[in-house]
Amino acid sequence: MKNGKFILAIVSEIIKLHNGKVEFESELDKGSLFTLNLPLGSK
Repeated sequence: MKNGKFILAIVSEIIKLHNGKVEFESELDKGSLFTLNLPLGSK
């Protein structure tokens, strides 16, 4: 699982650089849900 944590850290930093956010929920023995939010670009 070390690779998964490393990848999540990279993704999180990229999302933050684009003024987005990363949210997650986790339940023991059920799994985790990750939500990535990015703002819409301006025209």
